Amino acid sequence: MKKFFLTIAVVLMLTSVFPYVNPDYESPIVNVVEACAPAVVKIDVVKTVKTSFFDPYFEQFFKKWFGELPPGFERRVASLGSGFIFDPEGYILTNYHVAGGADNITVTMLDGSKYDAEYIGGDEELDIAVIKIKASDKKFPYLEFGDSDKVKIGEWAIAIGNPLGFQHTVTVGVVSATNRRIPKPDGSGYYVGLIQTDAAINPGNSGGPLLNIHGEVIGINTAIVNPQEAVNLGFAIPINTVKKFLDTILTQKKV
Repeated sequence: MKKFFLTIAVVLMLTSVFPYVNPDYESPIVNVVEACAPAVVKIDVVKTVKTSFFDPYFEQFFKKWFGELPPGFERRVASLGSGFIFDPEGYILTNYHVAGGADNITVTMLDGSKYDAEYIGGDEELDIAVIKIKASDKKFPYLEFGDSDKVKIGEWAIAIGNPLGFQHTVTVGVVSATNRRIPKPDGSGYYVGLIQTDAAINPGNSGGPLLNIHGEVIGINTAIVNPQEAVNLGFAIPINTVKKFLDTILTQKKV
């Protein structure tokens, strides 16, 4: 009986102590998310794509022996991604593979409000694009750029985006490596100079910000390794790469 009451006493003591460990502590990550999430957007896109009647592997054979392919058909497809506002006028950075070639673009804010947006410009090779919210009379929250040249391996990395449509999902990890080179999913070349992170990145995160512990954008989340081969291998375009070409995209619509 004494053992029973002793056990009860220990349990009561533990339950009364543990809730008060670090009662006034708040993670700096919470502060970053609260400050930055309002400037992150969900991007819904509708594109018109041309579809061939032929299997892609048969197209090369057909062209060789019969010339041009017969016309296929067009269809409209919907997709989604992420982006972040970098200017209070409503300019948004994202990936080209998210917004490039879009017929219609809709952005959704943290509070659920939706706005139509227009494509401003971008570069397919760099996989960066700029879109703008069609609301000239409104000022929007925006994110500050960091200096990706000063990123250190092991520092905190915070991703905010819309994986699989789960709006404004936050994942946390570290900068795992820098200056990575990986093949593009479509086989058109390579991404180079990327920041690698183990913060979870999934389809729908593309175009969203990778943030440091100060809430500054250090990269644009862009690619992952096939999850069937490995996990927690995500990659972001360094923000300094983006800054080099941003003015050109805004003024000339392309690089």
